[in-house]
Amino acid sequence: MRVYKFPTPRYRKPSLQDYTFSDFKIAEIVPEDEELPTLIQGKAVGSKEEARVALALDILKYEYRYQYPILGGSHLRGGYIIDFVVETAPRPIPLEVQSERWHTGAFAGAFSDDEMFRAYLIEHMFGEPLRYVWGDELTTKSQAIGTVRRVLTEPVVRIL
Repeated sequence: MRVYKFPTPRYRKPSLQDYTFSDFKIAEIVPEDEELPTLIQGKAVGSKEEARVALALDILKYEYRYQYPILGGSHLRGGYIIDFVVETAPRPIPLEVQSERWHTGAFAGAFSDDEMFRAYLIEHMFGEPLRYVWGDELTTKSQAIGTVRRVLTEPVVRIL
């Protein structure tokens, strides 16, 4: 009687389809020496931190609107411009980038009554609280990707 012997598989080098996104480190995907964009959706970049957030949103494949005007934007008195409005389901998330100037001098992270009222108003307009990303959380591109992912996915405790 003859016994069939199955062929032994040869070692195959894994292809990119064999890996999931979590198998790669962010640093391998986005080299830190890459140039930051100077334009975001046709508008000039306000700061390095905003450029890193836009790059992170692009890498994470979120749709967003940059420099989104509410209540007339800069054209009307009392208007306001939100840095990013990220299109998520079921509601868009407003995202403000606070660069290094908010950490020093008179600003030092404190919010005035006007800014608190704006945050309250924006929460009622969008149905989501205004989320802040600080400059020290955006020092590198890989850190910006992790920060944006965390800010957009973790639940928010509402104080108002």
